[in-house]
Amino acid sequence: MTEQDSSYEVTPPTPPPPPPAVLAANAPKASPAGAPDTDTEQDDMLDVEENRPFAMLAYIGPFVIVPLLAAKQSPFARHHTNQGFVLFIAEAVVWGLGNIINIIMGGTMFFSPNSPHGIVYLWLFLGTVVYAGFVVLSLLGLLHAYSGTRDRLPVLGNYQIVKR
Repeated sequence: MTEQDSSYEVTPPTPPPPPPAVLAANAPKASPAGAPDTDTEQDDMLDVEENRPFAMLAYIGPFVIVPLLAAKQSPFARHHTNQGFVLFIAEAVVWGLGNIINIIMGGTMFFSPNSPHGIVYLWLFLGTVVYAGFVVLSLLGLLHAYSGTRDRLPVLGNYQIVKR
């Protein structure tokens, strides 16, 4: 008698494939090119299309109040309203601090005969750079609102003032 090998592996039989009707019912629905796949995406696209002008107004200084009052129910407009409101507050704070420093340095710094010219030029340079940065952030926000995205602004985008 020979010794039998007891180390063979038994594989279970593979189940038969499901009928074609079951496969068709569970298959994802094909949508036309460019069309959203779900209802929430359609709602989001509709929200963006309806509230794009309000979202763009949020980045134009004091006009931030318009989308705050007119587009209360739009998540897209509320996002851009928050971004524009943070930017507007930052601009107002920098403007106010600049005026306070100007007053401390001798009333009107540019017409004071006692102010050294180097400080005046430095102050003009810094003010120009800071306000150019605000203009760039405003244009970037306008671009985001126009393109329908909810991207955050650099530096100021992490702050939230308007509830979503």
